[in-house]
Amino acid sequence: MSDEGGTFRKVKQDDPTRLFGPRALLLCGLDPEEQDAVQGMADFLKDLPVIVVRAEDATETVGSLVGLKDGHGFGVETELPRAMIISGLDGQELHMIMAAWRKMKLEQPLWATLTPVSQNWPLSKLLAELLAEDKLYN
Repeated sequence: MSDEGGTFRKVKQDDPTRLFGPRALLLCGLDPEEQDAVQGMADFLKDLPVIVVRAEDATETVGSLVGLKDGHGFGVETELPRAMIISGLDGQELHMIMAAWRKMKLEQPLWATLTPVSQNWPLSKLLAELLAEDKLYN
């Protein structure tokens, strides 16, 4: 997880502190079958909205997107980069989501958490930053 200064810190499984923002998962670039799998995975976490970002949503701020209703965009396939943006979860929930993703053996997405800085960025900017970081480190 990145803090306000742009440095990263590991979120431990037993960390009760909630990540910044309202509880939500934003999905980008997943096909409808994968969207359904993630929705099923998220069902074990109560009241966790799962939002699929459509291509036309990419100019909206990340902060406004995490506020959309559960199920927004489901069934729509886009050419957006594969990404999952996590907001408002605690350490245990975050680790549960990541473990479930690995267990389902879906193609790895770019992972991000909502921050006070990124909430004001258009989604397209966050995705560009994630792609640049991925290219730099992989």
